[in-house]
Amino acid sequence: MNRYLICFCLFLSMVNSHTFFAQEIEIIGKISDSLTAVPRANVILKREDKIIAFSISDLYGSYKITNSITKNDNLLLEISALGYSKKQIYIKNLLKDTVINIKLKTRTTHLKEVILTGKKNIQEKDTINYSLKKYTNGSEEYVEDLLKKLPGLTIEKDGKIKYEGIEIKKLLLDGDDLFSKQYTIGSKNISAEMVDSIQTIKHYLENPLLKNIKGSNDIAINLLLKKGISELSGNAKIGYGYKDRRNLHLTPFFLNSSTKAFAVVSYNNLGEDKSPFLTKQNSQEKIIYLGNFSSNLKNKYQLRNNSLFTNLSVLHRFNKKLKLNVKLNYHRDQLNRKSLRNEFYDFGDSKLELIETNKIRKMPKIYDAEIKLNYLKNNFSYLYTSNLYNNEENYNSIYNNNGVLQNISLESKSCNLKQDLVATYKLDQKQALEVKINHTTNKLDQELVAQKSIDLTNPTLPNFQNLEYLPEKFLSELKYFKAFKKAKIHSSLNYKYDKNTIYSSQTQTLLEKERYLQKIKDLSLDIKLNYKLNKFYKLNIKTEAHQIKQNNFFQNTANRFQSCFANYNLNITRNLTRRAKVIIGHSLEQEKPALRYLIPQKILIGERTELVGNVPFQLIKTFSYNLTYNFNDFYNLFKFFSQIKYQKSGKTFVNDREIDTQANLINYQIVDRSNQNFEIILNIEKFLYPISTTISSNSQWGWRQSYSLFNNSGLNELNSRNLMLNLKTRTDLFNKQLGFSQEVNYFVSDYKLENFGKNQFESLNYSNILSLKDFPKNFILQFESDWYWPNLSSNANYLFTNLSLDYIPAKAKFEYQIQINNLSNIKRYERTDVNDILRSKYSYNLLERSILGIIRYKF
Repeated sequence: MNRYLICFCLFLSMVNSHTFFAQEIEIIGKISDSLTAVPRANVILKREDKIIAFSISDLYGSYKITNSITKNDNLLLEISALGYSKKQIYIKNLLKDTVINIKLKTRTTHLKEVILTGKKNIQEKDTINYSLKKYTNGSEEYVEDLLKKLPGLTIEKDGKIKYEGIEIKKLLLDGDDLFSKQYTIGSKNISAEMVDSIQTIKHYLENPLLKNIKGSNDIAINLLLKKGISELSGNAKIGYGYKDRRNLHLTPFFLNSSTKAFAVVSYNNLGEDKSPFLTKQNSQEKIIYLGNFSSNLKNKYQLRNNSLFTNLSVLHRFNKKLKLNVKLNYHRDQLNRKSLRNEFYDFGDSKLELIETNKIRKMPKIYDAEIKLNYLKNNFSYLYTSNLYNNEENYNSIYNNNGVLQNISLESKSCNLKQDLVATYKLDQKQALEVKINHTTNKLDQELVAQKSIDLTNPTLPNFQNLEYLPEKFLSELKYFKAFKKAKIHSSLNYKYDKNTIYSSQTQTLLEKERYLQKIKDLSLDIKLNYKLNKFYKLNIKTEAHQIKQNNFFQNTANRFQSCFANYNLNITRNLTRRAKVIIGHSLEQEKPALRYLIPQKILIGERTELVGNVPFQLIKTFSYNLTYNFNDFYNLFKFFSQIKYQKSGKTFVNDREIDTQANLINYQIVDRSNQNFEIILNIEKFLYPISTTISSNSQWGWRQSYSLFNNSGLNELNSRNLMLNLKTRTDLFNKQLGFSQEVNYFVSDYKLENFGKNQFESLNYSNILSLKDFPKNFILQFESDWYWPNLSSNANYLFTNLSLDYIPAKAKFEYQIQINNLSNIKRYERTDVNDILRSKYSYNLLERSILGIIRYKF
């Protein structure tokens, strides 16, 4: 019996030798061609013609394969990618983890036209590949129009792109970053026809050396361009119409094996914003800011502009190791608005009414240049970035304040130079070192002239406010990254030096300026830990230890502050299923007060408003708690997101306001009272494939407790509540010949001030777009309407309508369009604003009806 048992065991050992003698072996490497990495390449590992492992290279060409292998195995590594010749590598006597880098050769193949269709998107690890044909109908002009229709993506009014509520980090072209942080240049100007498919990349890392070593929550969108694009291609559009309306848009694109270049020339007076600058105040904080043209209306209804924007973005690869990015921007505009504001203040025992008419003109001029040099060789990378930003801005306003004709003008000049140096060394496959140095200097000159009466019968001398703001920042960071099997650690030793100098004078004769100087030194140690306990639990911890020294000097008086403190952030993730997870978070942040709270000089910041800070420098503690539930069934296109957030700060900044008919004085104070915020968010999105319909709902409710102080009223508790409801549907029927989308927005806000009354208002907005394609053939008709009811307690409401008719001949280079904006010719709009003691009605003029004939040319 023993003999048979021994024979049986020997038989099992021979048959299952891999089970007894095999060991886990990891093969990693990078796939590239003669110049760059090759993403989405298929990597197959075979043993005796049987596939034992499979992988796909990521955006940087990196791949990893793991399997049980013995010493005597004869292995075959097979690599294939679209447009490249297949490569096979035979492997013998593989005893340990190894690195195999692969270089592919391009292949030229002539194919007949192939049409691919698919019902489902594809998700591969952290990359989502969208099937564009499922969501688009051919009416999309720019990339931004494509992104608006994709699940999970939203476009905000200023052009920011968000995926599941988080703003993206980069917009890439075939894996290359042409636009840096100004990605709206690409989303607003690249033609939709150039894009073959779109990818959303989670856990995006700009530096490929840190792949699988550093944790990241960044998101990038990658635009995969259509194959066969010639070296020089692009689009040109010219339009002219009724009342001298003009629209010129030129976007050439150059592409070869070593260079990508994209350019924009855009001019219009239709309210269109093709630049990344219009809705942004500046790259640096301004002390005086006038001319806010914000509105809840779309820009094409309210933005009276005369805009010129030019851009050149170039990426050139000198070789496989070295590449250069150059980005040049120029933007000039002239913005105009005529407005009427009625302000009603309720102080309890008294009331105040202010009536102000205003004629505003604002003329910004921006020069922006950036150079980025990137060197990557083996385990070392070097990145140098230099950005020069120059902004010149003139503002002028003639206004009537309660019957007194007044004038104010502001001239601002800003020049900002920012330089970054980042060096990374990959010690091995599990750890890396990084050194980062940043130096930023800025010079901001602002001169404000305010004349409180320009009436010829009773003129007054003008008041002057002259400011020179000189901020300087230096930052150095030494970082260490370490990856374990279940954890990633990121530690950083940082030194930050801030120097802020302000020269200010406020006299009629511009006498000697007052000088305020602030210096802040911050030495800190940061540690981040991402730990995966098991398939159910994941832990994220971030801790910061700071030693800070602050000195400020004003009028021969010095104030000093020194402290050691710690911040932390803790998140625990529980994976309920493959698609559902719960996240519990808690954090403590101790933050420095903003500079505007500290400035002791009295500064004229508006037509009738003066500001003084003089708050003692101190740290403000804020505790935060959040609970998140996220369900994402990407294959069936259903998403459910809910979140509860609560914040409480130890102290509160209060604006002590002195308000009368002639002027407002704002005096910042800090009080020993808690400031609290509570917020609930609920987002749902579902795509119904049988009827080609996307339904999404976004709602948000918030409560805030703060404090109010005005006209010696004493400190009063202020409770405010806001509710926002948003519902969107989009449908494409009859083979996408009929498209219909609609959106409803409801907003309600109320303020309850202790010992005073209650302010509340509600608004409603309904928008829809109807598009008909090939009725008749080669024509696209699009009708758009926007209905605004800015105050539901008032009968005033506004219905805007737009109409466009496109003729797109098959396989033709020219396309034609008739475009009518504001068909109902609404000339003025009024909205309501409320806060603790103020209820105001604000009305302004709009862009009148415009009719344009447009010709587009594809080259």
